[in-house]
Amino acid sequence: MKSTRKSNKGKDASAKKKWITVDPANINRALFESQRVNEQEELTRKRILAGLDAVKEQPQKYGRIFEVRLSKKDLYSFSEIEIERYSKEVGDGLEDYIQKYLEWGQTISKDKGSDDVWKKLCQLPNSKKCQLIKGKNGDYWITGNPFGGCEIGSKTRITKFNPLQVSINSLTVPAIVRYK
Repeated sequence: MKSTRKSNKGKDASAKKKWITVDPANINRALFESQRVNEQEELTRKRILAGLDAVKEQPQKYGRIFEVRLSKKDLYSFSEIEIERYSKEVGDGLEDYIQKYLEWGQTISKDKGSDDVWKKLCQLPNSKKCQLIKGKNGDYWITGNPFGGCEIGSKTRITKFNPLQVSINSLTVPAIVRYK
């Protein structure tokens, strides 16, 4: 008997935000060859280069076009297992750190590496919620922060996820990825 239930993949009833497409082939590596004076911009530049190196090293995993979006659901009451399950229901899982680096690289490439886009990404406080991503060793990282004076700061600042920091958890949403 065929199921009449529709798939929920790629849909999130609580959020109508569109997906942002990231195509690693369209990131201009030349924009990231020169060092940046600002410390956070330089760290971000190195991370983007690491992301581009991962595309060469693991093309099946990171060379593909993917889409990213934030959920409107925060993490206040989610366990790590529930976060993983939810991100796979809505997309193909949680965005990982390499995908995040590529997302930043594309943002800078689209604006041809202007100083304004670097400043917006790396120096200005994020006005949106923090984003939860998968870290290097399978742990969870938080990027961005809606408060300028907090320890995380701009969109490109990263800190390890601490489930005991409820004030951060209540302002954090999963960054969900899906492949095209």
